Amino acid sequence: MSTQLGASSSYDVFLSYRVADTHNNFTYNLHRKELPLLMLFKVIEESRISIIVFTENYASSDWCLMELVKILQCRESKQQIVWPVYYELDPLDIRNQKGSFGEALANHERKFKDDMGKVWRWRAGLTEASNLSGWYFLNGHQFDFIRNIVNEISTQLCCTKVSNLDIQKPLSKL
Repeated sequence: MSTQLGASSSYDVFLSYRVADTHNNFTYNLHRKELPLLMLFKVIEESRISIIVFTENYASSDWCLMELVKILQCRESKQQIVWPVYYELDPLDIRNQKGSFGEALANHERKFKDDMGKVWRWRAGLTEASNLSGWYFLNGHQFDFIRNIVNEISTQLCCTKVSNLDIQKPLSKL
């Protein structure tokens, strides 16, 4: 049964990212509170918006890929807003599963050879997410880029002012 996205959501935004790739810069500035692992899927389900920060090594994390599949399920069942951020990479690498994405998925196939359905869901999720409109950051000033993302989130939330969002520094959009 589908649930309408609305004021009953417990969280405004869920941020999916690979800690080792962006935590000390980009995602640190957007700020995500650390959650116990058992609560993570519940938080995804109860969020109004999910932002997926794709980085070169995102697909090497099976945890990120599990988050991705859950986020896309919530997009379908709860009409959750999902926005990808393509951080210093080409979305075609994700869509076509080339480069580091292809290598990571090949490693997952070896690791999960007895559960290939999981890897196929991850592949399908990467393809689906890479077809969504999002933000592209190749280089430049992150401050303006983050500010643009926060402004768009604020617009979607309708009643949240940019100054009230939990952000350290905003960035620039290309």
